[in-house]
Amino acid sequence: MLRLRFAKLVSLLTIFIGAFSGGLDYFADGFNCKFDLSTASASAGLGDTFLYLPLILNNWQGAWLRGKVVDTDVEPFKTPEPIPEVQLCTQDNECATTNDNGEYEISLSSAGLKNLTAQKIGYITATQPITTVANETVELNFGLSSLGLVPKVRVVLMWDSNHTFPFDGGTIDNDLDAWLVIEESAANKLIYYGNPGDCDTPPSSCLVYDVSDGLGPEIIDIFDFIVGDTYHFGVSAADDRLPSFSELNARVCINFDGEENAVCFAPPPGDLKFWYVFSMNDAGTVTPKNCLTARPNIINNNQVEEIPSCP
Repeated sequence: MLRLRFAKLVSLLTIFIGAFSGGLDYFADGFNCKFDLSTASASAGLGDTFLYLPLILNNWQGAWLRGKVVDTDVEPFKTPEPIPEVQLCTQDNECATTNDNGEYEISLSSAGLKNLTAQKIGYITATQPITTVANETVELNFGLSSLGLVPKVRVVLMWDSNHTFPFDGGTIDNDLDAWLVIEESAANKLIYYGNPGDCDTPPSSCLVYDVSDGLGPEIIDIFDFIVGDTYHFGVSAADDRLPSFSELNARVCINFDGEENAVCFAPPPGDLKFWYVFSMNDAGTVTPKNCLTARPNIINNNQVEEIPSCP
């Protein structure tokens, strides 16, 4: 009897998988099967045994990645140029090439975590993680730096391209700010939009490009390390009402002179408005932090009261 019922069940499942239209009746080996797509269910009778199986429908329509790739070799007060003919591929070999506007779109074969690599001859390659969602388009933007034109270190911040977000009947700017805190023996110097610094004089670090309406890039260059100093990089939301860093798909990439691959970070989830990304010593050794924490207090517009720290 057990073998008989198992065989009947296998037959039922075979019929169940092959059902493509509602109202299909099938009679086999004493079974009476009824598939009804209007209720998304299937039922069968076998003597005193009643079997009920849910009908699982595949709702997959696709998943997509889109974005823009821009050049971080920016002249002062000039808009970053898009980079055409950049190849972008996931680890699953889902690929696209940017057009003349630096834009791309990839149709994915599956959703979930992807590692998207952007590369072009003459540029430092960048790989960024992104979680894609079934039946949705997710935006991920890149800022690439030319090989041979990067100073000792270049840090690039990119994020969502929306210019503004609606809030309480008005709008708020989509503004993220790159911060470099230089920990010295005498003070904790701050390089950011309020104090862009000077790359030609110590501490030889400066904010090269600032953006206040989405996409980026925000760029901080370090031309030389000061012996004994420690460098702390973070991202501050200019308005606490902005979506989270993870919702904005913010990304930070470190480009080193002489290296062919950037080191990139994605933020953790959470609503705190300061993202402490990494620290770096005077030899260029990077220590990842990648946490959300309290924003350091600014003093005299060019220092912070304390260096960032993870909870």
